[in-house]
Amino acid sequence: MLGKLIKNGFKSNLSATFTIYITMLIMSVVLGALILFDFTSFGTNGAVAALVSKLVVSAALCVTSIVSVILTLVAVFGDFSRSMYGTEGHLTMALPVRGSALLLAKWISGTLCVIISYLVFYLSLIFCAFSVLTDLSGYINAGDAASYNVYAIAWQFITYAIQASGKIIPDESIIFTMVNLYAFEGAIRVCIFVLLVFFAITLAHVRPFNKIKKLGPILYFFASFAVVEGISKLVSAMVKVYMLIDANYAFTFTLYESEANLAWSYGLGAYPITGVYCSVLMSIAVFLVTAYLIDRKVNVDA
Repeated sequence: MLGKLIKNGFKSNLSATFTIYITMLIMSVVLGALILFDFTSFGTNGAVAALVSKLVVSAALCVTSIVSVILTLVAVFGDFSRSMYGTEGHLTMALPVRGSALLLAKWISGTLCVIISYLVFYLSLIFCAFSVLTDLSGYINAGDAASYNVYAIAWQFITYAIQASGKIIPDESIIFTMVNLYAFEGAIRVCIFVLLVFFAITLAHVRPFNKIKKLGPILYFFASFAVVEGISKLVSAMVKVYMLIDANYAFTFTLYESEANLAWSYGLGAYPITGVYCSVLMSIAVFLVTAYLIDRKVNVDA
């Protein structure tokens, strides 16, 4: 039953953003065609034309990807409000499942849709930056006898900045691991963000909190978000746990910030894990409270 609920929720959320994703796909194909087309045969004017055209298409693609994120959020939260407490609320509550199962299905499907929209957004940014920087490098080369590499210049600047801070650039495996860890942390934050919005919408249908009609969910979201962030910051300040990472994927843990700073000086990685653990624990707490409200306290609109 849970699988069917997740599947239906996923389909319902994606149907609202299908058109915008098709538009982004068309723009990506156009941008890819512009990348493959050789404008350098036209000389400097061709390089300028390629740069301008890719800037226009890249800007349109970035704007469209931002709109897709917004539409996805509206679709996910609107579907939750409508199917749980709106016109479809009585049918949903009549299903032979507990409120925790309904909430879990909505949470999983909604979070997956939001994460997909964020991935599309970031991939669009990377794709656009790559296309523009490639043409920018070609434009510089076409206008000067010397050869410049924009990527090499950017990496050299980053290298100088890191070395100036007294640190050593970590090994590629450490950088890859750190990127994965921060990506996982970002996914956790998306999960708790979606759940906090669901909690705020649910609280707005519980007496006496339902007296605030339109602004209720917004106020309750910001209040709950402030509480969760405040607790996480407080715990992270009181108990600091760092995971040290070396090139052999060996992990060690330390409670001392000085050791974490020293690890960067030796080309190792140091990742603070207290915030992630707090976010996970707070997600469990918010989920249990929301499920209790759905089962015992919520009032479904007629």
